[in-house]
This record gives sequence, structure tokens and C-alpha cells, in this order.
Amino acid sequence: MYEAFYGLKMRDPFELFHFYLAGAEQMKDYIADVTTLNTDDNVWLEHRMPYDFFSVKAGDLVPELIRRFAKGRLADLRKMAPGLPEEEAVRTMIRYVHSDEPRLKGEGDEILDYWKKRRAPMMEGFLDAFEEEGDTEMVEKVRAWREDAEAYRDARVLATRHVLKTLDVRVQQQPSLCKALIDEALAKAPDLPFALLMAGKFALQDQDAAKAEEHFLRALECPWSGAYYDAAMGLAELREREKQPEEALAYVKLAEESNPYFPNAFSFRAYLLHRMGRTDEASETLDQGLFYNPGDAMLLNTREELGSAEASGS
Repeated sequence: MYEAFYGLKMRDPFELFHFYLAGAEQMKDYIADVTTLNTDDNVWLEHRMPYDFFSVKAGDLVPELIRRFAKGRLADLRKMAPGLPEEEAVRTMIRYVHSDEPRLKGEGDEILDYWKKRRAPMMEGFLDAFEEEGDTEMVEKVRAWREDAEAYRDARVLATRHVLKTLDVRVQQQPSLCKALIDEALAKAPDLPFALLMAGKFALQDQDAAKAEEHFLRALECPWSGAYYDAAMGLAELREREKQPEEALAYVKLAEESNPYFPNAFSFRAYLLHRMGRTDEASETLDQGLFYNPGDAMLLNTREELGSAEASGS
């Protein structure tokens, strides 16, 4: 079952419940509060609500909706999914909003935090609901889960900073320092895809194919991560070096499927197919790549190079 959710770039089916804000009754009450009668002459629902949701000037509507529905959210979840394993669902929802892969904002060192505004109202809602029910055991569990989740996120942020240091040219000139930074990052956050990817790339540079494969395969377990594409390409490169073109093609296809708007995989697959004598498939691959990336210089250059090679008989 979990493999199907991985295909949708989700770790756990209970993560879906994070996006469930409220049931029908709460929504009716909310609409009654914010608008009068929705008619052809007063199309607030069709216009204003989507505008508020996406407009930066109007602010982020979602945290306000979470806050508004927080207290009744748990009760609505119980109605919607009778028999829901409540502890597992709540724990997963808390973990989810702390487990996004850290990314830098702009050129500085500030870490983007997409869920920052949503965590507090969600936690307040759970705590208020369990406190009102007198369930002190769940109140303590929610607090403990939040503490663990915050520590988990802090470790991933610190690990990300360590990995980013290895991208500095001056640091790259010191292999032992790069290795130390990567090792420390993995010690702090062993499941961080970015750290696994960079560890694989450094191992590949060191000609340690076994270690590179290990790291790339672990990063490939995270299809929701931006590191997935590069991990698949890293494995394709390994297989190509090992003279296993069919296996290399399989990994390139994974990269293409994860993001067809990156041209690298199409170009690499075309080269592989051409070397295997499958020139028609190579041409079709470039057509596919140009469909998603019209006018891309890399793909056009690949087409020119392969055409020249075919014309010369090489």
C-alpha cells in the first residue's frame, strides 16, 4: 500500500489528513459568517475566496482557516473516517509539518519554512480538543510529538547547512573537509535526501562505486524530494560506467518521469540509445524532451551531435 503513496510522492497515507481542514458543518458556519447570500449579484464565493487564497497582499488564508477550524478539526476527522487510528494520524500530521526538506531563501543563509505559519494553529487545535475532552494522556503525547518533530527539523536544517558548505569552491579543494561535513550532515540527519545525494556524488568522484550506489539508492527512496532526479541520474551514470546500458536507461526513465522539464535525462538517454545502435529511439527521445523543453539548447546540441555522428558513420 505504501508503495502506491510513494508513487504520488507521499511518505504516509496519514499525511493526507493534514490537508483536511473542516467538515461540511464547519464550512457552512464559516461561509455564513463571512458572506451574506451568494447570488448572481453577489459572487463572493466564486471570486473573493480564491483571491484571498492566492493573493500575497491579502495574506495567507490557510493559517487563518486552520486556526478557525482547529478545535473542531479532530471531531470532523472522526466523523469522516470512523475507526481512524487516531494516535498514528495525529502523530503523522505533526511530523509532516516539520519534515519538509530545508531550502535556502535567495542568496542568503535564511532557510525557507513553508509550514511555519501553519504549525502553531494546528498544534493549538489538537491540544484544545484533547484538553476539552480531559484526555491528559493525549495532551502529553501531542506535546512530546511536537518536541520530537521540532528536534527532527532542527537537525535537518543544521545538516543542510553543512552540505551547502561543500558547494563552496574553496571547500571543495579540501577533500577531507568535504568528507567531514558530509559525514556530520548524515550523522545529524541520516534520511536527508540532499545529504545522501551529495554523499553519492563525492563517492562517485572518489571512484567508490559501491558507496555512491548506496547513497543514491537511499535518496531514491524519497520521490517527493528534489534530490530524487539527480540520484536517478547518478545511478544511470554508474550503470553506464559499468557497461550496463539497459539498467542505465531504466534509471534515466525514472528521472524523466519525475521531472520532464529538466532536459539532462533526455539528452543522456539519447546518447545511450545512439551508442546501442537504436538511433530511431534516440531521435524520438529528443523529440519528447523538446516537447517539454521547446528550443532547449542542450537537446538541440545533442540532436546535432548525434546527427553528425550518424552521418560520419561513428
